[in-house]
Amino acid sequence: MDQGPKSYWAEFLGTFTLCFAGQGAIVMQQAAGTNNLLVIAIAHGLALSIMISALVQWSGAHFNPAVTFGIWITRRMSLTSAITYWVSQLLGAIAASFLLRAVVPGEPGAATHFGVPMLASGVSVGQGFLLEFVMTSSWSRPCGAPRWTSAGAGSAASASGSPCAWTSCSAGRSPAPP
Repeated sequence: MDQGPKSYWAEFLGTFTLCFAGQGAIVMQQAAGTNNLLVIAIAHGLALSIMISALVQWSGAHFNPAVTFGIWITRRMSLTSAITYWVSQLLGAIAASFLLRAVVPGEPGAATHFGVPMLASGVSVGQGFLLEFVMTSSWSRPCGAPRWTSAGAGSAASASGSPCAWTSCSAGRSPAPP
């Protein structure tokens, strides 16, 4: 669905909005001292829903490098397009992190690493990568199977219209600067 610069801008904007709203919700919950996971989930869900509705016709609304990888690996996108989507997504996540850092300086942001996932002490980079890969794959595969396989075989979750299209395991958020 690569439409050139329009698609790349859509991926940048969608990823930016998802990261800014999601990470912002994490930081603001820390600042308020409430740490309400429902508020954080709703912020992510609303941002994703709005951006998918607004931008799906331009880019396919991947907003996650793992989703783009799945589309590429099933030969529904060229490698050149996939790389450009990845760059757009990563730049969107980085820009959102820098803007969040500019508008919410101080302790709440620093305490939560501005909403960017961090490895727990004792977890190596290799272990973290493996965990991220397994978690993202386990959510992406069942939800995307009907679109990504030539046979069209899907799971009960995707056949029933389950809203599990994307997970919070977004590789686009992970490399953003804390």
